[in-house]
Formats: sequence, structure tokens, C-alpha cells
Amino acid sequence: MFKIRFFFIINFAFFLMINSSCSKDIDEIIDTVVVQENDSVPDVVPKNAKDSLGIISYIELPPESTNGFGVEDLDVEIATWFGFKRSSVTHTWDDSNYNQINIAIPLYDSFNLKTTLFSLPNKIKYWEPYKKAYDNGHEVASHSLNHLNFEKITSSQIENELKESKNEINEKMQTVNCLTFAYPYCGSEAYGLTEKYYIAARSCKNSIQSNKPSDYYDLGGVLCGETTQYFLGEQLNDLAQKSIDSNGWAIYLFHNIDIEGGFSVNSQELKKHLTYLNQNIDIYWVATFLDVVKYIKEREAVSIKVKNQTSNLIEISITDNLDDSIYNHPITVKKKIPSETIDSSLVVKQSNVGLDYGIAKLGDSKFVIFNVIPDTGTVSISF
Repeated sequence: MFKIRFFFIINFAFFLMINSSCSKDIDEIIDTVVVQENDSVPDVVPKNAKDSLGIISYIELPPESTNGFGVEDLDVEIATWFGFKRSSVTHTWDDSNYNQINIAIPLYDSFNLKTTLFSLPNKIKYWEPYKKAYDNGHEVASHSLNHLNFEKITSSQIENELKESKNEINEKMQTVNCLTFAYPYCGSEAYGLTEKYYIAARSCKNSIQSNKPSDYYDLGGVLCGETTQYFLGEQLNDLAQKSIDSNGWAIYLFHNIDIEGGFSVNSQELKKHLTYLNQNIDIYWVATFLDVVKYIKEREAVSIKVKNQTSNLIEISITDNLDDSIYNHPITVKKKIPSETIDSSLVVKQSNVGLDYGIAKLGDSKFVIFNVIPDTGTVSISF
């Protein structure tokens, strides 16, 4: 399919803290990119010096410019992935092996990338490193209490594993954000109990997950590390690249790092892979399992309606029917604005709080792109 390429500078402020419903004020920044209808490098016109800190991002959209979901206005589009990235990547770690905390987490921190630790509370002796990782934006989720095979125990035992592991993790993290689960031995349960306590669960399918899951309690991970086809840096990179073809979600499943044995990855190979992801952060949305699930569910449930549009003001309602105490991740929205808009006069706000945004131009069309949390007030675009 013929593609149109948009280039713009993202300097989005997230209006969020990871795994939190808190918001904060942000500076208003305008990043303008003039895009030609060929592959030439776009002209970047920053408003002031601090705008040069923005990240030049690559966006590839179908020519009909319909990459969105829940659209009520043809000039409004919701990004398939946060920031209009071309795919999503999540690294998950099972079994609470200590090298995950001791070796892997510092590696992720060095690249400012976040990961998910599917944890076994009864195996963890020292919770302080997990709390520190959680406070730094990593997800501490549940892998059950004792790693029992759900296919070989009773429904009451399964429920105990689901419930008590969640309670223990929430207590130790001092939060209520233990919301996702990974099945021990990759075997699910047939009683519908997981959804009583979690909003999604990871299984093992060894394939790229669709961006529109049919079952949130069967989100397939890909086994990685020794004894698999994904244990070298180049192979881990290849898995990410495969997710681009379908605009899908690559969910990596690791067990350990720097030990011999199945599903363990060498730290140097992981570092090569993280370097690749960091160098291509304009293509991949690297996020925790929980944040990706939130984004997908919000994107699927959102209703966007242009409430008012005049010669100098657009007001947009962005709502969904989800629990706002859980579903509080910003979604990325693109709205067409008058082509004669003077960039320096553009202001985007939600409930009178300024939102950072980008401006993209293609021919005679102009768009404003911003991140917004549904159900937190009307978005106004003035110019």
C-alpha cells in the first residue's frame, strides 16, 4: 500500500505519571514541521531554543489517514499506538529471579526504558529493590503466589493464587496498581477467575500480538533467551522489526539474565537490543504491559466529538466508559486545523491546563497532534 510520511517533532508532555492518575502542569511548546510530498528531509522551525530538545519522530500513515479508532469526526484521528509509533514493544520477566533486579533493571534504567516484572511474592525476600523499580516507572505485576500449575489445581486454589499475590504486591508497592497477570507455566484457567482481579493476562503464543486483541486474558508472549530463536541482540531486534509489519505488539518473555539455562539472556546481548530500541524510539513504543493494555482499551472505548468549531476555536469532547481510576493513560489524537492557522498563535488546553503538542503539515493540510487523558475535561484548540 502507498504510504504517506509525516515528520514532526514530539515534545509531548504526558499529563501523567506512569501508573498514577496524577497530572502536572506543562509548558506550552509549538514544534512545527513542514512536510513535503516526497522523501525529502522536512524543514524544522522551532519556536525557541528549548524546542530543539524535541525528538524528531517518523510517522507512517495510510493515504486515507485513518489509523484511528472510535472516531466521530472525519478530521479527528486516534493513533493506533502512543505517539503514532509504528508498533509497541514490551519486555516481561517471570519468576522473580534476583538477577532481574540486580542486572536487568539497571540496564533498562540506563536507557530510560520501562519493563514489567511478573513477580512471585512468596519467592521475594527483599522488596526494597522492587519498590525502587516500581517508583521509577517499571511495572511490578503478578505471576501468582507460588507458581502452581493452574491446570492441576482446584478453582479455589487458583483464586487464592490470583487474589493473594495481587494483595501482597499492592501492599509492598503501597499502591493498587497490580492489575495484570502472567499465567504460571503459560497455562490459563477455565473458571473465569483471572478477570475478577486483573484487567489483562499474558499467555505464551510465540507470535506478534494484534493491536486489536480478541481476548485480553490471552495476550501472547514470545519466549526469549537461551533455547529459543531469540537470544542474541540481532534476533531480539528482529522480533521488534516483525511487529512493524502488522502495527502489532511484540511481548517478550524472559526468565533470567546472565545465567545458563532456558529463557536466560546475556546482559551484553540485551544491551545491544536496548541500544537498538533506544536508537529507534521514534518507531517503537516501548512500554510496560499495563500501559499498553490501558492504551488499547482506552483507544477502543473512546468517543471523540467536536462540540464547537469557529474561525479561531475548536472544542473537543474526549470520553470513554471505562473506570477512570484505572484507565488514565493519555491517548494520542490528531486533529485537522485550518491551513491558514498561524503556528505561533496556537494554544491547546484541557480544562485550562496547557498541553504540549506538535504540528504537522502535508500540502495544504495542517494538523495538531497531542496527548490527552479521556474524561478529564474538554480540549480547546485556539488559534
